[in-house]
Amino acid sequence: MYTKEVQELVLADYKSGRSAREICEEYKISRSCLYKWVYVNEVRRDKKTENEFTYKQLEILQRQLYKLSRENEILRFAYEHLNPSLKQKLEIADLLNSKYKTKEMCRVIQVDHSTFYNHDRRGVKVTQNQIRNERLKEKILDIHNKSGGRFGSNKIFEKLKAQGIPCSLGKISSLFKELGLVSKRRKRPIKKADKPKRFYCKNKLKQNFVQSRPNLFWVGDVTEVKIKSAKFYLCVVLDLYSQKVIAYPIYKYQ
Repeated sequence: MYTKEVQELVLADYKSGRSAREICEEYKISRSCLYKWVYVNEVRRDKKTENEFTYKQLEILQRQLYKLSRENEILRFAYEHLNPSLKQKLEIADLLNSKYKTKEMCRVIQVDHSTFYNHDRRGVKVTQNQIRNERLKEKILDIHNKSGGRFGSNKIFEKLKAQGIPCSLGKISSLFKELGLVSKRRKRPIKKADKPKRFYCKNKLKQNFVQSRPNLFWVGDVTEVKIKSAKFYLCVVLDLYSQKVIAYPIYKYQ
């Protein structure tokens, strides 16, 4: 295992222009090891932001991103489990408003940004309709989650109607879209039509068109012949031994 100091010396020598062979002989390392260090520590530039980074820094950022996404998942689950009321959500929004963008904050705490604008900027109290919408959203989200994400706005409307909750299909559809929900539809199995069975004749001739005796193999072919407006089919039969025509029946197309 090589120390960090050794890696820095090797990379400094490589950047100075020394050959890979000299460096590998001096530090007793393989070429693959040298080029791996060079690749990991090579400075790259992002085309959009013009920021410089190395592959090693990118790996560290990926690990941090994975850790933060897991923590966010845990916090979101805990938040949804507590099921705060609209009043509590707006109190949280008041605390966070000065630190974060309004729409971003409202999306995370699951409250409409228009509701927060009425509460915060216009000084208008939360209306009964807004409170009712938030309660309906909680019901919609609960039914949708319990169905495993399969229920859409139509089935959720039927469920709420069965529970005696007054609402309209248009309202449920609108709130369903606001929540960003999508129903998962089961894929119906495609019925494949039964293919007709095909019958193949065995290749007894095997392209052996020269025969030793007559009447051993007869071969034939059919061709279409047009005479004025009528169609006829001519079938010619040959004996492979003599190459003579045995028969040539003609049939008129009906």
